[in-house]
Amino acid sequence: MSSVSANPGQENEVAVALVTEPGWHYIVVLGHDGAHDPAQTYGLLAEAHSFGGAYPACTATLPYSPTTEPMSFYQAPASASDVETIILVSKRQLDFVYGVTRTRAISDQLRLLADDPTVNGVIYPVENWASGEYGQWDNDACNPYAANEVAETIYSYLSSELSFYTNTKYIVIVGDDSIIPFYRIPDSSSLANEREYWLSAHLDSNNSTWAALGWGFLLTDNFYGDLNPKYWHGHGLYVPDRAVGRLVETPEEITATIGHYLSSGHSGFDPQTGLSTGYDFLTDSAEATRDLMDAQGLTSTTLISETWTATDLKNVWTGAGATRQDLASISAHFEHWHAIPPNESAGLFSSDEISNAATSPISTVVWSVGCHSGYNVHDTHSSSSTTALDFAQAFAKRQTGGFVGNTGYGLGDTTEIAYSEKLMLYFAQELGRAEDIPVGEALMRAKQRYVGGASSGGFSRYDEKVMIESTLYGLPMYRVTVPFPVPLSSGLGSGGGGHMVQLGGALDDEPYDELTFNFDFVAHTTGSGVYYTVQGYTDTQTIAGRPIQPLVISDVTELDTPARGVVVVAATYYTVAMDNPVIATLVTDTARTEPTFEYAGWYPTNIVAINRLGGSDNLVIVPAQFHSTSGVERLYTELTLRVYYTDTEDYMPPSIWSVESTRMGGTATFKIKASDDESGVAEVRINYEYAPSLWTSVGLTYSSSTGLWEGEANTSLDEFNYVVQVIDGAGNVSSSSNKGLYFAAEPNYLYLPLVMRGASR
Repeated sequence: MSSVSANPGQENEVAVALVTEPGWHYIVVLGHDGAHDPAQTYGLLAEAHSFGGAYPACTATLPYSPTTEPMSFYQAPASASDVETIILVSKRQLDFVYGVTRTRAISDQLRLLADDPTVNGVIYPVENWASGEYGQWDNDACNPYAANEVAETIYSYLSSELSFYTNTKYIVIVGDDSIIPFYRIPDSSSLANEREYWLSAHLDSNNSTWAALGWGFLLTDNFYGDLNPKYWHGHGLYVPDRAVGRLVETPEEITATIGHYLSSGHSGFDPQTGLSTGYDFLTDSAEATRDLMDAQGLTSTTLISETWTATDLKNVWTGAGATRQDLASISAHFEHWHAIPPNESAGLFSSDEISNAATSPISTVVWSVGCHSGYNVHDTHSSSSTTALDFAQAFAKRQTGGFVGNTGYGLGDTTEIAYSEKLMLYFAQELGRAEDIPVGEALMRAKQRYVGGASSGGFSRYDEKVMIESTLYGLPMYRVTVPFPVPLSSGLGSGGGGHMVQLGGALDDEPYDELTFNFDFVAHTTGSGVYYTVQGYTDTQTIAGRPIQPLVISDVTELDTPARGVVVVAATYYTVAMDNPVIATLVTDTARTEPTFEYAGWYPTNIVAINRLGGSDNLVIVPAQFHSTSGVERLYTELTLRVYYTDTEDYMPPSIWSVESTRMGGTATFKIKASDDESGVAEVRINYEYAPSLWTSVGLTYSSSTGLWEGEANTSLDEFNYVVQVIDGAGNVSSSSNKGLYFAAEPNYLYLPLVMRGASR
């Protein structure tokens, strides 16, 4: 499914899908809750628009082809079980681009790297796997899918080898995109689509970099680190389960990075100082990073205001007499060759400030939320010598321990720490959570946390973009130990602990575990309005154009038994007036005007979900709902939830086809039609409000005569509102709240004939 629209009532539906390959595509129209009226018709308008037509024909520039000195496969550890790193190199492509005289040193250095006991590597010359695909890409360099054919072939062989080298932790990619290609994923975002950067990037025409950007593709290395991607929006959702790092760009820069690691970097890095910068909507994340650095025992320096200049940044970071900043979080707007300060009176901070730095950034670790801060452009693909030196290459020139930047537009929110801001804050937390943390592992875990904390319907195409574009340049096994590590609470989630529920041992006879959560709330008043968090936790559900809501993540992983679904058994809430909720505002350059939010039902429509995307089974709870029509926020102080576990291959939730109910007095009767083709429907539950601010649930019974799930429930309220929850035999759950409007059991009136005394017939 590429796109869906599900507006309430008879509002118009609009679904937009980005289609990148020709073929048949189908539009399905379904009435909500089985609604169908042959007397009422609808109109369907389908439009198709091209954004560029066929990819232009161009060939790769390979000045030294066909001369090459091939490398052979090399395994350093004697035993496959001791291999921790797979090193991917295309010596053929390096030779064709730079010439064998310049590339010979790479072969020697890579073998020394593989031999290092902190690496324990094997070297794979990938042209042995993908020689034909490389030939096709060289002849069709502007076709993004020709690049992907190379990447997919490498991935196929890599996946096979990882089944043999089962203890592999790290993937090292040697060379820039012209040597071993980033995987290209169509950018389906409407705000800050990568095509918008095309004219600003100063790229030469008719090359692979120019074509990928111009036709709106995101570049990611996550592809090489995810052995089992989930299928999402027509393509894989690549969440790395191995730490991936890329070495760029020239042979001399690559060998210098390796040489530095072998001479001193393999012993680890003990940072003592930290720098955090920010302005505009990046201020909150910059302040949070500063506070984290202080807690980690670093001597921190900050540039967090609307007035600092490029000179100020140079004075505290790279200039003569500056204190070396061992860890640096540079929150600013970027183009790939310069950072843009809030005050441009002293110009921009260019990449050559790094390569020519008087205070060397050698060994340090740097990260940025900036747009295209990590966009690495092969030198000959740039149209200008001024823009040819990108930050990824500049940091490689100075043997930085690691640089994490975005290959695309960085994203944030005007009020809350969200999107790229949140991911990089997670990275900083992971980097300082314990001793000897590999920088690649910190980024991998941050991405897993980011994805694993998404609520029901809360992971968007913008979240995907944030997660896949963040790229590590450097060796992923480079280890960091801050002075005072700040441990994370067990499992995933925001700092503070306590909300992590750890289930012990195997389940009992029941296929579920019942958990009760109690919450207190903190109101946050901002210039944009009010939002709430759960007391002691900082996470929020932040979805563009929707009210910001509190979020709690609980790790409910059971050994050898996956969590499948969750239902609400009981709930207690109170309400507060909230005429001005904070509406999440997606931004990429400067703060934008907050959008309006109008929705007839309660938002979010589903407050609980099981999220398995981040490597753990996470129970994600949004214990609040907002009703825009009445201006009321509902805050749940207690939730009793039932988490279902089974070990089957069925992950498809059941279908709810129709919901019927009638009411006589305080008793409501239900008839639900539901089905499941694989495991069958095991249980249907009605969750309903039986007294003011109190919800409970009741199970229904299947009637073989009607084929419906039937039952009844009692309430003391004038209105009988309820939610339908269906569980299949595999523990998968479907829930319907009638799009947040709730189903209502209407009274069943009995109309008697009117008889008047004394009336004649």
